[in-house]
Amino acid sequence: MATNYWQSTHCLNWILEKEVVESSNRKDKQYISPDDVKRLRIHYTNLIQQLGVGLKIRQRAIATAIVYFKRFYIKNSFVDCEPRLISTTSLYLAAKAEECTTQAKKYVLKMREIDSTFPYDMHLILF
Repeated sequence: MATNYWQSTHCLNWILEKEVVESSNRKDKQYISPDDVKRLRIHYTNLIQQLGVGLKIRQRAIATAIVYFKRFYIKNSFVDCEPRLISTTSLYLAAKAEECTTQAKKYVLKMREIDSTFPYDMHLILF
C-alpha cells in the first residue's frame, strides 16, 4: 500500500476524468444516446442496491459492487455484456471481498424475484 495517495495505483489508474468516463461505451452510443447510457448505469446501480438489501448484505459490500460494476462498464459495453448478469456477479464478488458471503443460489433466486425474466443460473455467476 502506498504511503502517498497521489502516488498509489488507485489514484493513478482508477480516478478518471469526466471526459474519459463520458467517452467510454462508444459501442453503446451507436444505438442509444449518451443520456440513455447514464440512465442505464443509474438503473443497474439501483438494481444492485435493491438486490443487496433484499439479500441483507452490508452497505459497504453493496457500494463495492457498484464500483465494480461501473469500472467494468468503463472498459466494456452494455451491448456485449449482459448487465443483469454483471450486476449480480459484481454483488457476489463484492460480498466475498467484504466477507459477508451468501450462497450464489440465493442471488439467483432473489434476482428472479426482482426480475422474472432473469435467465441465468448460479453456474454463470460462479464462472
